[in-house]
Amino acid sequence: MMAVQLNIDIKAIINEKVENVEKSPEDKLILVANRRHHSPLSKIAVMEKKGLILTGDESGYIGLWDSRTLQLIKFSQEKHKSRVKNIVVTDSNNIITTDDLDLFIFDLNLKIKDKISLKPLLPTFHYMFPEKEVTKISNNGTVVSLQGTYILHVKPNGERKPIEFKDIDVIYSFDISMDGKYLAVYDKNKLQIISLKSGGVMKTVPMSNIRNIKFSRGGKNRLAVKIHKKNTEIWSVTGKKISNMKSIKEKIEYF
Repeated sequence: MMAVQLNIDIKAIINEKVENVEKSPEDKLILVANRRHHSPLSKIAVMEKKGLILTGDESGYIGLWDSRTLQLIKFSQEKHKSRVKNIVVTDSNNIITTDDLDLFIFDLNLKIKDKISLKPLLPTFHYMFPEKEVTKISNNGTVVSLQGTYILHVKPNGERKPIEFKDIDVIYSFDISMDGKYLAVYDKNKLQIISLKSGGVMKTVPMSNIRNIKFSRGGKNRLAVKIHKKNTEIWSVTGKKISNMKSIKEKIEYF
């Protein structure tokens, strides 16, 4: 699902008969139509062609809204154990949501179809691990979830398979391409690009001092590699360096 910018007239919404938006002390928007979301929103996904908005909040609930009227259509009966971190609508019209521990698959009516445990092996994480997200989802619904020293690969049909690494002890950073075809993994001294179709390593690049890695969110598959604190390199999935740019940010948030 392609990300779009949603412009909301806050004053118009507040003047509705049902007050849809409030502001929390942390200046986060809270949708409270029909008194459903009682905690700040943690994730929003827009289904532009269907005129729908999906919302997830800090307490684990999912809401489905009409994007034209901003009225609540349905609220999920299933609740995540913690804040909603991902909402993705797949090409097959499944809704995938995650927190840090579980993955839910809904249909477009927010009826649960499957639940998958993603409980990561937190004691094996390295203290230098820079990622706050241990689960990544592509636009086609492919999921990769860090489970300590291996990664759980969940296909769009729900099939699950662990990806194990013989020569990697600690995974410092990882990401999935938005088409769900490639996985990039960085350990202490090398970057590996893996084909999720075959499971084989396509390219190994000796590298060090990487802060984090991030695939492009759209267009051609490009991998941004944050080198230490100042440089960011752009790579192709074949392991070819395309460009280099200066950046003072600690890590790549969006690419």
